[in-house]
Amino acid sequence: MQNPPNIQAAFVYLVKAGEEHLLATSLLLLQQRFLRKWPYPVLVFLDDTASAYQLLHFHVAIPAGVQAHFVRLHDFSRFPEGFPEGFDSSHYGRMVHTNRDFPSYNHMIRFWWRQVFHHPIVRELDYYVRMDTDSFILSDIDYDFIYSMQQDGLTYGYVAEGFDGPEFTTGLFDFVADYLDSHVAARELAFRNNLWLPDPEDRDKHGPHLFYNNFEVVSVQRLISNAQYMEFVDAVDQSYNIYWYRWGDAPLRFYAAKLALQYDMEVRILCGIDYYHQGRLDRTC
Repeated sequence: MQNPPNIQAAFVYLVKAGEEHLLATSLLLLQQRFLRKWPYPVLVFLDDTASAYQLLHFHVAIPAGVQAHFVRLHDFSRFPEGFPEGFDSSHYGRMVHTNRDFPSYNHMIRFWWRQVFHHPIVRELDYYVRMDTDSFILSDIDYDFIYSMQQDGLTYGYVAEGFDGPEFTTGLFDFVADYLDSHVAARELAFRNNLWLPDPEDRDKHGPHLFYNNFEVVSVQRLISNAQYMEFVDAVDQSYNIYWYRWGDAPLRFYAAKLALQYDMEVRILCGIDYYHQGRLDRTC
């Protein structure tokens, strides 16, 4: 076993009641494939629906040798400030052809998009690695990718990218275009980062680019100190479109990187991580 270098970092999960067995499997594989060599702690956030009895079940599910810390999110189900009360949820945000319920799924998106950066424990970290309960490391990782990112001065790491469905991103291209029109610094950086947006008449024909951020490595300090990045985060949050249209944190993370980071210098696709999340993602470089 090797002690992690001088990095304040943690693997972070967000869980809900009933996911004990999934969490146990994900953590067991993480322990076998990575944490045995580099024993970073694991931070498990529980949403505010979990009871004390269910919390006990999560404790029992932790594999031996994993340094797990549990944190209850007492305000997880709170809507953004100013969000209208008493609306009919059947008209907003719920996609009837999916099994992802409104508003709990939207609260999850908002947590990873914004709220995670405002949690006091996370704000003390140098890096966090997001994992989901249905995310599994399938083979040994032969290097400390967190340390590697720190040494190379990187802000964001991911394992795969793709495109989201237009049905989940209504108005996102228009929002980004309008934001660039009113924010000169973001517009200049997006130009240098070769951000492409479809023409207005074609925007409903394209799905926005995304990172598969169910596994992501994030430099907390670099992002929370990046005023341009956090301004875009807040602008999205205040639009309520995570709730109205179910905008996901995966495409939002991509456009935030293009608008607020020196993309070629700060963003990297991570190699050598054989990873499963609703399909196998094995990036060999």
